[in-house]
Amino acid sequence: MCGITGFVDYNKSLTNEDALNMIKKLNHRGPDHFEVNFYEYENYNISFAHARLSIIDLSSNANQPLVYKHLKLVFNGEIYNYQEIKRDLIQKGHIFSTHSDTEVVIHAFEEWSIQCVDKFIGMFAFAIHDELSQKVYIFKDRAGIKPLYYSNYGNRFLFASELKSLLELNDFKRDINENALLCFFQQSYIPAPYSIYKYANKLDGGQFIIFDLLTNKLQIQTYWNVFDFFDKSKKTSDDYETAKEKINTLFVSATKYRMISDVPIGVFLSGGYDSSLIASLLTKEVNEKIKTFTIGFDIGNNEAPFAKEIAQHLNTEHFEYYMKVDDAKSIINDLAYYFDEPFGDSSVIPTTFISKKASEKVKVVLSADGGDELFFGYNHFELYKQYANQIHKIPEPFTKITSILLFVYSLFYSKRGFKYRKLRLLSEILKSKKTNRHSILFNNLFQISSPYLLNSILNIKNDFIKEPLLNAELFENESDEFMALAYKNYLQYDILKKVDIATMSASIEGREPLMDHRLLEYAASLPLNYKYDGRTKKRILKDIMYEKYLPKRLMDRPKTGFTVPIYDWLKTDLSYLFEDFCSIEKLNQSGYLNANACKEYINQFLSNQQVDETVVWKILTFQMWYFKWIKQ
Repeated sequence: MCGITGFVDYNKSLTNEDALNMIKKLNHRGPDHFEVNFYEYENYNISFAHARLSIIDLSSNANQPLVYKHLKLVFNGEIYNYQEIKRDLIQKGHIFSTHSDTEVVIHAFEEWSIQCVDKFIGMFAFAIHDELSQKVYIFKDRAGIKPLYYSNYGNRFLFASELKSLLELNDFKRDINENALLCFFQQSYIPAPYSIYKYANKLDGGQFIIFDLLTNKLQIQTYWNVFDFFDKSKKTSDDYETAKEKINTLFVSATKYRMISDVPIGVFLSGGYDSSLIASLLTKEVNEKIKTFTIGFDIGNNEAPFAKEIAQHLNTEHFEYYMKVDDAKSIINDLAYYFDEPFGDSSVIPTTFISKKASEKVKVVLSADGGDELFFGYNHFELYKQYANQIHKIPEPFTKITSILLFVYSLFYSKRGFKYRKLRLLSEILKSKKTNRHSILFNNLFQISSPYLLNSILNIKNDFIKEPLLNAELFENESDEFMALAYKNYLQYDILKKVDIATMSASIEGREPLMDHRLLEYAASLPLNYKYDGRTKKRILKDIMYEKYLPKRLMDRPKTGFTVPIYDWLKTDLSYLFEDFCSIEKLNQSGYLNANACKEYINQFLSNQQVDETVVWKILTFQMWYFKWIKQ
């Protein structure tokens, strides 16, 4: 796990020192070694830089950037099956000088060109400069675990693991992308291709860039798309028992791959099904005691006692930490630095806290994200199915009049109430094009904030929603569509980003067994009733758990989730943050917020009136970000 950055500069004004400053900003991602390669060509300067967190082959021979023949490489991530690929390459005549997966990547590219990525099982973002073809190639892993930003503006091409690296260039334009800002307030995150800045973009999972050095032209291509595997024409004919065995085999393989390391490894154990399954499997596969890490709270949802009971049953070396408000203070002060574009998921606070605690014991930690998206774990899925069915029942000629009637009916309910939001949402969906309705429904169910509320607090028109491009006819049912959308959007740009930034801020590597693409490809092909039979969510995963790993008595309880009592603290010990960042004067400075409306909403929150608390958090985090990176 590392940080990468680089540039191609046709102005020939950027220097080795600029590259050095850019990579130093990523020191938390790779504190063990950093290095810069800088080359001057006739028409451009090019630089690749790397900050290393040493995980596999700890020797200096595995440092980057790596140069081999006509190829130069910077690589962030892990290729878990690198040893098998290496054996294939040796049979083809390749000679290796290190034991690292990095060297396997560059040899694989030489052998198979862009098709090399099809052979990789792992998480990665890497860039290759090919002097022979005079092109730069940049790849991102299928699920989008590893971040990659790029900018192609002002006669130069830039890339980096984090935006703060690009901001080290004094003339980088920090103009805010209004569509990205709306995405943040609507959804709490900013999806690809947007970043918060107009002149920078994100690479999406399963995509790669080809940048032609001769023409200064950039192409983006897709080598893997989650929607392809939910195709109703590709459903498996496997019976339920066969499917269970295949899922378990894939799960074992994915988890064992993610144990490959030359440094200590632990597990985030929340007490839920997914993390308990990972911890259970490891205790069967590893000879020594595994380390497990759990976070607890004195108020609100607290799964720590459940996690402790599971750890005792599995006989792990268990570390339990209770988070206090003073711990939150120290983390919140640094949030705007590590999340260098607005990010509205408050669970990043406990994730960062437990990452820092785990870093005292291990250098790699396994996390259990993805189970809800793969196996129908969210309550949202049922709601989506209900709404979609209601929409389908209305004949197309009557959708416009129905939309008007729903709008009028909504006026009889409180604007803060669920019934009002539901009626207005259905009204808006029926007004839209038929092909866009499911995408709009998905985005609204996963954006906690009401668009009608946002219209009052934003000075920009709230009429933009990033809609994934998909064909609803591809899917067998609405639930498959929703799981695919959740995997593509919410999982990648909220959950995975949160874990990446939180773990990297503590200089440890987070690994995701459930994000193994082989697991997704098979799980997507399963009939819905294997995952949800109308009563039990994650049915197949739970059956595997009870039959092979843990007794039902330890796990049979309602889903609670990983939450932090941030809103209680914001009304008490952390209320000073509103004074520091949300005065009328400061709310006015960006020009994007309606200062009076925001201030009134915050005051309602502080006086315990019924408000959407997530909007209060997004206002605050936007202000903290703005005064860190824009109005410094």
